[in-house]
Order: sequence, then structure tokens, then C-alpha cells
Amino acid sequence: MSEHDEQKLVVQWFRVQYPKHSKCLWAIPNGGARHIGTAIKLKQEGVIAGVSDLFLMIPKAQWHGMFIEMKA
Repeated sequence: MSEHDEQKLVVQWFRVQYPKHSKCLWAIPNGGARHIGTAIKLKQEGVIAGVSDLFLMIPKAQWHGMFIEMKA
């Protein structure tokens, strides 16, 4: 199974398990091939290679969320 397929299943699972928090988990578009114009715009907006794939924006104790790195 590819990393894409695994990440897709994680997001689908989360949205079924926690529907009230479905907008609290999102992907960070930091990889993949793109048109050079799009890549330039995203870089100007702050996209950085190597940043984790997902972010879960639910605070717990002293933490304010969790970055998740997917690996196949």
C-alpha cells in the first residue's frame, strides 16, 4: 500500500470516528510534483519541504496539537 493510500485511510477513519472534529485534521501540501508556477506560489506562501504530512489541531494538556508523518 502506498503512503498516499495509507494517509487517505487515516483521514477517512478519523472523520468517521470523530465527525465533530473532522476539520481538526488536515494535510499539509508539502510534497509531490507540481507546475513550476504553483510551486513558486506555494513556496512564497510558506510551504517547506520536509514538514510533516498531517496536522491534528486538538489541544491536550500543555500541547496544542500534533504533527503526523506518514511513511509507507
